[in-house]
Amino acid sequence: MQPFLDQNTCAELRTKSGRDFSNNFISQKVLALSHNEEITAVFKTKQGFISYMSVVLQRELHDAVKTSGNNFRLRVNLTSEDMQYRTQEKLLNEVEQLSITHVCPENQLKGKLAGRLEGSKAYALLSNFKRFEVTEDVLKIHLTKPLELTENDKEIILSQAKAVYSTANGINVECVDKVEFVVNTTAYQPVGSPPSTNGLPASKPVYTSVERTPEINLPEGVWGKVAKSFIYEYGKNLYNHWLAGLSVVEKANTIQLQTSSDMVKDRIEQTYLQFLSKVASEFGINKMDFTKLNM
Repeated sequence: MQPFLDQNTCAELRTKSGRDFSNNFISQKVLALSHNEEITAVFKTKQGFISYMSVVLQRELHDAVKTSGNNFRLRVNLTSEDMQYRTQEKLLNEVEQLSITHVCPENQLKGKLAGRLEGSKAYALLSNFKRFEVTEDVLKIHLTKPLELTENDKEIILSQAKAVYSTANGINVECVDKVEFVVNTTAYQPVGSPPSTNGLPASKPVYTSVERTPEINLPEGVWGKVAKSFIYEYGKNLYNHWLAGLSVVEKANTIQLQTSSDMVKDRIEQTYLQFLSKVASEFGINKMDFTKLNM
């Protein structure tokens, strides 16, 4: 019946059902019904179809306003390619929005890559992203697996890295002249579990490295266990830079983090607090928050 869903037919369906659904939604609903093997309705006349669909639209639970966009699709009608595209667009939109609402070099670069790289390449990079690390004039992009990138892709990434890190205000970094891709086989695991020993995929990244548990004196108590997981996930350098200098107070099922630096507080809350809280919850910590130390 979809070929018969012209403007007049849809208008009649709206009138008879009393529901102001768009032409696109009505078409989507008809297509969804055709996928349901339990429905065997057959219509000898167009009016029989209209009578049937009028009742269907009367009972429809979707909101006419929320489904009025021309791009609206019912989930049952989506192909696997549609689902992948939606997942991709959701991630890229979230990354770009975060670069606006939580401004820092890492978020700014991720936002630029989401907007400059071809969609599937940007999604592949950002969905496997772990962290950025600037060492002298080299930006290392830590990933969970190697990516297939063209020379043009790499040029785009380098140009955007230069644009962000060469003009980063208030942060002591050198001008970025080179980008390397570091494949970390260690992902987050509960404390006490050894790092993953899975082999790397066959494709070769520009540069690979396997991070090992660093030799470092960690605090006592639950916070020490949380710090150990942080090092597994993000590395010793980031631990020393952002977490090692914190004052930490553990009380019953609460961890209170203290710092005199607004920059450190903002960075941890924006980038790492969700991970820290997740790990801490495995040890019975129900709350983790910050207080400002007055110096």
